[in-house]
Amino acid sequence: MGLWSLYFFAKLLLYAGGHIGFHPALNLAFALFTALPAAHERLRLSKNLLAWPLALLLLYHDSYLPPFARVLSAAPDLAGFSAKYLLELLLRVVDLRVVVDLALLIGIYVLARRKLRLASFAIAGILLAWMVPLDALSLLRSSDAGSATPMADDSGSALEGLLAGGDRGYATVGVIDAALDRFLSTQAARSVDWQTKASGEPFDVLILHVCSLSWDDLASAGFEQDPLLSRFQLLFTRFNSAASYSGPAAIRLLRANCGQSSHKRLYDRPQRNCLLFTGLEDAGFEPHWLMNHDGHFGNFFADVQQRGGMSVVPDAHQAATVGLLAFDGTPVYDDYSTLSTWWATRLRSPAPRVALYYNTISLHDGNRPQNAPELSGRASYVLRLRRFFGGLGRFLDDLNASGRRVVVVLVPEHGAAVRGDRLQIEGLREIPTPAITEVPLAVAFIGLHSNSPSPLQRVTGPISYLALSQLLARVVADNPFDGADRDLGAYAKGLPRTPFVSDNEGTVVMQVGRSVMMRPPEGAWTPWDTRR
Repeated sequence: MGLWSLYFFAKLLLYAGGHIGFHPALNLAFALFTALPAAHERLRLSKNLLAWPLALLLLYHDSYLPPFARVLSAAPDLAGFSAKYLLELLLRVVDLRVVVDLALLIGIYVLARRKLRLASFAIAGILLAWMVPLDALSLLRSSDAGSATPMADDSGSALEGLLAGGDRGYATVGVIDAALDRFLSTQAARSVDWQTKASGEPFDVLILHVCSLSWDDLASAGFEQDPLLSRFQLLFTRFNSAASYSGPAAIRLLRANCGQSSHKRLYDRPQRNCLLFTGLEDAGFEPHWLMNHDGHFGNFFADVQQRGGMSVVPDAHQAATVGLLAFDGTPVYDDYSTLSTWWATRLRSPAPRVALYYNTISLHDGNRPQNAPELSGRASYVLRLRRFFGGLGRFLDDLNASGRRVVVVLVPEHGAAVRGDRLQIEGLREIPTPAITEVPLAVAFIGLHSNSPSPLQRVTGPISYLALSQLLARVVADNPFDGADRDLGAYAKGLPRTPFVSDNEGTVVMQVGRSVMMRPPEGAWTPWDTRR
């Protein structure tokens, strides 16, 4: 085996530290291949030439990086990244502590190989990892199938209480698969009726779809208690965006009138009754679409227009001030400048009711402020978040000063993965974990006839887009601007609950009892390790 034993020792060290996974059977087969004796030099050279690409492929397979097919499909987008951002991503992969550990391992190996037959220890380590895997205490125990009792689902809570017996309960793969299938079939039958026409005091609905803002990001950046949030009347603390990329998140939001579908079904032809802005338009609101970017990246424009059903042409934003350079070098317009410029135009419009879909990428990973291009990572995010909140606060002031009645909905697409976790580096969102897809949904009612300001009400309970659609339908049917001292909390009562299920192409993350389970593209359910 020779130096190949160092390869396996290094992988076992990374595996023990939780930095990579480990497939014992494949690694054992490769170890035996490298240990095969070569009769002559040419055969030895041929074996090594074959071994190197196999070693790299196996290392990638063991890593927590996205499946190689997924990387290939994303290659056109990656090619658009600026060189500076690509370098930043590369440096995130390198953990100095791991580098030090590997250097120590190499030193020990050099000293030990003089007196010990290290190939035997490498194979023994692989066998030990096979017999006693790190997830030996996994929640998946087929022998305890009888302890799993799925809960009846009459409110969208098919997965709540799936495990019986608290921490000692286990669920089998079959039980989890069945629960997921039932969840999707139940969701397929759910919808919100948008047949009510708006009446009474005219008001506008502004939906602000924000890229890269989760509760975990707010906590990491120290903005969980930011005063801006208290300017909203309703704040939902367990809203699941169900996706960790912009395109799928936009499709899900714009199809909010129907229950949650699988990622694959997002790319089917949309049903008219599922389209949120079609519902708003039928109710009497003139639809508008605004972005602070050009929408080219990741085919976002087509996702919104073709799959999200936005039939209108986006309103112009070029009169706004450029605030950032995006991760691909394109301009990103300042949020306040973009929104305030649009609002000035809206005030000149005779339309009694307007519904706006605004999409912003100001917080996207890799964007750089023009006056602080040297900042990256968390420092850049904190600065951009402070500016975004400040600009949004100014925009809310403008809305108040205008005298118009407005419902403002702040709904993030997904988080930024500002601090990452053990399996995903900072900024990587391939696995749609709760830290990435649990986002703050906030609703503000501006221009109420009220004798006193309405305080912020925090609403708990697992919900997703269907609940947002239901809330807006209630607001249209029961105009909050007709009469004084309305109970705004009533709009949030009894909204349809949606248990936590998020997915991207090939990867599903699901709340099962007290545990979070993940099914990667290979198809095996494993507990998600939330440690960082």
